[in-house]
Amino acid sequence: MANLTFKILVPSKPQKTRAKWRAEIEETGERFLIGQTVGFADADGKHRGLYQSRVMKDIPRLHYDRFTAEANIGLWAHFMWPSVTAESGNGHHLVVNTYDRARFTFGFYQLAAHTPNQNLIKLFRELLALPSAATYFPDLFIRNGRVHRREGTATYSLEKITEIHRPNGKTEKQLIAFMTYLNPDTYNATEREALNAAKLMHWLVNDTAAVNASETVAFTIMHDKLKLQARAFKLTGKDPRLALWISDIRHQGRGGPRKINAALAEPTLKKQLRALSKVDVYNSKHPNGRYVARRKAVRKSIDVLVSENRFDNVLLGDAQLPL
Repeated sequence: MANLTFKILVPSKPQKTRAKWRAEIEETGERFLIGQTVGFADADGKHRGLYQSRVMKDIPRLHYDRFTAEANIGLWAHFMWPSVTAESGNGHHLVVNTYDRARFTFGFYQLAAHTPNQNLIKLFRELLALPSAATYFPDLFIRNGRVHRREGTATYSLEKITEIHRPNGKTEKQLIAFMTYLNPDTYNATEREALNAAKLMHWLVNDTAAVNASETVAFTIMHDKLKLQARAFKLTGKDPRLALWISDIRHQGRGGPRKINAALAEPTLKKQLRALSKVDVYNSKHPNGRYVARRKAVRKSIDVLVSENRFDNVLLGDAQLPL
């Protein structure tokens, strides 16, 4: 691919909520919206970064196509679809957010930058192996299977693991160098995070190999976790919908083993599925569950798969859904 120069059109008041950030390709004059400034507070402090609203116009759109993905990952392409739909606005490949403690999260499966050997760093390993990589990240390269950066005459790994002590008293291993490369300032929306977001968005829109890499990485992450879940909850040889619900619950983190085992203890498959569909965080503020919209989106997509007979005569772990 030809060299591309990305210019970020910084808003006049970049830290103002809903300030719009745009990118321009100097060689072609192409312009597109990246996102808008948003503030966010959590246990780790107050953050500010970029966010994409589903109603924002002029953001490039590229949605997960389960029928195309089926050519690469088989029936798993449909199995993933309910979670993908719920996770990123109908499976939008270009979703970016840079406003929380992960600093940078990207893609239809929402891969975060802070986790060693997981999520976004795995995607970058695959993307940097593509012929188009130098067009977008000429300063990054793979050495011994890990992401490195070239800065002047120096080179260094972006995968050095740092142990962080969080305000909640827990420690967590993070990829600080990778996070800082993508987004150096968690307290302000900056040109750097907008630039990296714009590059990734443009890359997937213009290179189907990058889309394939994103889908393959997401599938691998989901599948690796599902193998553990299948052993923990004795799902092998059972209806795939049980595994689908449990995969989504654990991916989002809205329920743990106690709630899942209680649902699986129900006497019939119908009751088990219904109980899994209700696993959520319930409290006085959320008497109907904190993630009602997510659960509805997953249920709706599962109903479509059932109407298509996707899982007829299929059990988890058989030839169509191997573990």
